[in-house]
Amino acid sequence: MRQPKPRHRPGPGEVTALERGIRVLEAVVDGGPAIALGDIAAAVELPKSTVHRLLHTFVATGYLETSEGGTYRASAGLLALAGRIVESVNYAGLAGPALRELQQHTVHTVHFGVLDGRVAVYVEKLQGRRPYEMTSRVGHTMPLHSSAIGKSILAFLPPRERDELIGQIKLERWTDTTITSRRALDAELKDIRARWWALDDEENQKGIRCVGTPVFNHTGRVMGAISVSAPAFDFTLDDVAAITPVLRAAAARVSAALGAPSELPADDPAAGR
Repeated sequence: MRQPKPRHRPGPGEVTALERGIRVLEAVVDGGPAIALGDIAAAVELPKSTVHRLLHTFVATGYLETSEGGTYRASAGLLALAGRIVESVNYAGLAGPALRELQQHTVHTVHFGVLDGRVAVYVEKLQGRRPYEMTSRVGHTMPLHSSAIGKSILAFLPPRERDELIGQIKLERWTDTTITSRRALDAELKDIRARWWALDDEENQKGIRCVGTPVFNHTGRVMGAISVSAPAFDFTLDDVAAITPVLRAAAARVSAALGAPSELPADDPAAGR
């Protein structure tokens, strides 16, 4: 059985019935496939009688299920509720503070894009402090194989899913530097996993250079990426190298805002996931 995560223990008089119920529900979810009454009571440090009453309420309302052996587990109703919550998440809103902080460290345009089927789509754009304006806008889509955001996502997908997705997309040539070979793309994605950032060196649009790094959701799964973009004449490879540590730190803050685990694998997060 997976051990429940340590949580804040309110002092005397702090705990309301709602808080007790939340703690019990969390203990069941953290307890693995099934958890017994005694283990739940120990995890939340409440009397068994109190925990039993709360569990009965959750079972009656359809958020937990109980077995003949007396163990408890999350129900389909709870999973459906979680799904509705995930669908309603405002990713751009949650990422906003970290993106605005990143914007303070660069004069160039900041983007946040998420995976949407076989493409990535911009969900946020913070315009740079230059006299020109990037033509991108929220809602625009990007190819996965030629954009920094797209390659960041591809690189950190689970291997089997990544292979299937690449097999479904056309490695279309947009400029003379676009990667159109599967072998070359696989090598590029391996490098991205090693360094944790992707470069679009005028591959998606001639004259535009972009650097991106992945963002992970509450399950630890890659769901998007953030990037810094500018015309190549104003964003040299030295500039890319200088902004990369700041970009990675910002991506970590965005991931944390989306509920990602505090520690992600250091070498290949996609392996075995």
